[in-house]
Amino acid sequence: MNINELAELINNDATIEGITLSGGEPLDYPKQLSRLFKKVNPHLTIILYSGFNIDEISVEPSLKRLLKMTDLAIVGRYNENLPHPFLGKKFVVMTDRINLNYFRPKYVIEYSLNGNKVTKTG
Repeated sequence: MNINELAELINNDATIEGITLSGGEPLDYPKQLSRLFKKVNPHLTIILYSGFNIDEISVEPSLKRLLKMTDLAIVGRYNENLPHPFLGKKFVVMTDRINLNYFRPKYVIEYSLNGNKVTKTG
């Protein structure tokens, strides 16, 4: 699907409050993400998960621009030895539209249900 079609789907769905981008690695596609971010409704929140750390993002101009276009970036390498996936990550808040308490670890184990598939994290 091209970026224009994707942005149109997002913008035409009144139930969407924001978009979240996660792995693979979203920052491997800075041009495409920049185009998408510019086309989606500016009232939507944008959350970005990346395995890049903040130092890697800071030295690359295209990645810094993307970071400034997000409301929240959760960056850093995944470490399976930590008790929760968010531990060891840096939370980069760019706007006041995000409540960080929502992202604070509450449980050691989380289960995500998607149809008949159950994913366990933590």
